[in-house]
Amino acid sequence: MGNGVKVEMKQHENSFIVSGLSEGMPYTMYYVAVNTEGKSTLVKSLPIEGEIYEDNTTAIQRAEAFAEELENGEFLYGFEIELESATSETLVLEQFDISCPSGSTTLGEVRTSDNRIYRVYMQYGSIPYKNNTYTILINMKDGTQLKGSCYLDLQAPRVDIRSITWKDAETIEVVVNSDEAGTLYYAIQDVVEGEGTTAPKDPAQIYAQGMKASIGYGLNYITVTGATAGQWFCCASEDARGNRESFYSYKQIPEYTAPDPGPDDSAQPEITGLTVLKASDGAALKVVFNQTMYERYDNSLTQISGIDKKLAFNTVYGSEGDLVDNVLTLTIMDPTISIPAGSHTLTIILYDGTTLTFDFTV
Repeated sequence: MGNGVKVEMKQHENSFIVSGLSEGMPYTMYYVAVNTEGKSTLVKSLPIEGEIYEDNTTAIQRAEAFAEELENGEFLYGFEIELESATSETLVLEQFDISCPSGSTTLGEVRTSDNRIYRVYMQYGSIPYKNNTYTILINMKDGTQLKGSCYLDLQAPRVDIRSITWKDAETIEVVVNSDEAGTLYYAIQDVVEGEGTTAPKDPAQIYAQGMKASIGYGLNYITVTGATAGQWFCCASEDARGNRESFYSYKQIPEYTAPDPGPDDSAQPEITGLTVLKASDGAALKVVFNQTMYERYDNSLTQISGIDKKLAFNTVYGSEGDLVDNVLTLTIMDPTISIPAGSHTLTIILYDGTTLTFDFTV
């Protein structure tokens, strides 16, 4: 990761340009993704063929996925495809080829009212592979092809309310975890109808009249004033594509307790302990700090002395004592790299430039 090209990555679909390649020369691209918590994927590869590919298809003007709710509460999934101009004859289902990299796609029906916008339905009972880019090919009778693509995301961000704590006698802080960036609609309610049952809670009023807050992937901190112990914090999410939840989440506000002053923020961060979990075949260290390390250090700069290779680590956060996310389990991603016997120094660099070191022996 130290010598690679770094690009910013957003949720779901991303694209970027690779320049400086020689025409006709095959390549292999290696890549790794790092999330906002510093956790890394394994190194993956993608072959780039040397032959030049010419696409002779004509582009489809627009393609969007949809979910059509039936009277029984089930859904029919499909794709709405808009052509640049109406076809002289109505296209039939056999002319559509829609594929997904994660599995097969079975089509069931095609509908149109104007021969320009077609709604292609998946077979009843089929559930699409979410968060995938579908390729759409339309085979015309004259032998030509129309081609397009559609990113399928029909699910709102999945959120859960982690905790509610009092900041002062008038203010609470709500921690909400989300698997996607978007908008959180929330409201304070005196009553939750059907509380304690599995019946879904209708979010319509929260979407219509609730407060709004932008949320990102991971933990989000929302400050609310004027709430009372015993009331309910209720929320529902929406993503950038307009996907909304069919229910809302809720958590009861606890009795007021004076906030804990917490640790002294003026204390300097330091490594307080280190355990060698494995020295080879996926070498791993457990590192303990006196402060939280969440989103505070640059994982790509972590190094162990005595190893002459650039290291890449998979990171798992943990907690010890009264602190949160103050433990890192660092696993070397390359299983062929071992930590040799002897004395070593672990170096971790924070985003503010602070360098933390700890000596250990294998």
